Amino acid sequence: PVWWSLLWTILPTSVYGFIVWNTVMPRVGAVAAMNVFYLLPLFGALSAWVVLGTPVTAAQLVGGVVIIAGLIVLRWE
Repeated sequence: PVWWSLLWTILPTSVYGFIVWNTVMPRVGAVAAMNVFYLLPLFGALSAWVVLGTPVTAAQLVGGVVIIAGLIVLRWE
């Protein structure tokens, strides 16, 4: 049972993520693709709140605001 859990963790997330990342990268460019990485902590906290019921702290809210503000500044033209 442990090996199936390990395979379930590795295959859908790592392999699929690697394939999607390398497929999308030439289409959207490196800068746009890197902006997705900046959002990962935000979506991680949101997923933990929705799926696991983990409470969202004030520090996480401030961090989310900083991340979004940083992306707005990066995209400002």
